[in-house]
Amino acid sequence: MLLKKSFVTIAFVMAIHPNQARAQNDTLYVNTIGTLLPKEQASFFRIIKRTDSAAVEVREYFMNGKLHCVGHYTSAQAIIKQGNFIYYTAEGFKISEGEYSKGFKSGEWIIYTHAGKKVNERQRYYYPDKGYYSIRYDFETNNKLSEGPIDENERKTGAWKEYHVHSDSLRLRSQYVGGRRTGEQLEFFKSGKLKRREFFEGRKLKHAEQYDEQGNKVSYLPAFVYPVPPEPLWKYLSVRVACFDSVIKSSNLHYVLKVDADGRLSDIEITGIDDGPCKTAIINAIQHMKKWKPAKRENVPCGYTVESDLRYRIFNE
Repeated sequence: MLLKKSFVTIAFVMAIHPNQARAQNDTLYVNTIGTLLPKEQASFFRIIKRTDSAAVEVREYFMNGKLHCVGHYTSAQAIIKQGNFIYYTAEGFKISEGEYSKGFKSGEWIIYTHAGKKVNERQRYYYPDKGYYSIRYDFETNNKLSEGPIDENERKTGAWKEYHVHSDSLRLRSQYVGGRRTGEQLEFFKSGKLKRREFFEGRKLKHAEQYDEQGNKVSYLPAFVYPVPPEPLWKYLSVRVACFDSVIKSSNLHYVLKVDADGRLSDIEITGIDDGPCKTAIINAIQHMKKWKPAKRENVPCGYTVESDLRYRIFNE
């Protein structure tokens, strides 16, 4: 009789407080930017755990059940990030970790290689200031590769330093505004002697000098030339992919591709698009582009990995 009475009491409480019947955990389905979606359209699902503190713990999973990230938000709506976050790859490796303050990255963030064991980059945020200070590392030696400020649009800004590979010897000292070199840029031999002096004004190289390691002036050649597509990528995709115009309006298309030394494209990756068939169509179209002008290092063609974004504001220009 006592058991029956207890069961009735529990049922009565659940009827009065239906939200409490779901205990302390909720499940939400979201896309790559955190927008709530039906399960069949989602990229991730979230398990929200209410805690005794003001924040709530959120574990976000890939749809196959692999952990994508774990962190804290200020409320069960999981809108404003607050506190420590750790992100993982689909293979289960730690890819980054750091702190959020009022929804913005704060303090030091560490970016790992895909194996999750070596530090690839340290990013230092100074909330509420925008942007961060980046230090990239050679994961084999742990020596610095480059360091300098990045603005809120993920572009180099201010004074930058680059170092010779497997060495702490300075290779390059340069200035950037909005991701473009400006003013004087100095390049050095590993010995520390000057190799190139270049002066940029606007987007153009105005003056350049080059020296050998004995200090003698020699004919100038640019240290590096970036690969160039046969036509702007957004224009190419707009003409050849039927879904591109509509999908780019609601997505931040991030692409990575390798331009080989002969100008052929390989290792094409697209993220930021939830429409699977459209994503496939975009990759297929890029695979069939004409050869790019390859990158050149010291005037010799070389392979180079291009990584950038296509946004609607750029497409609409």
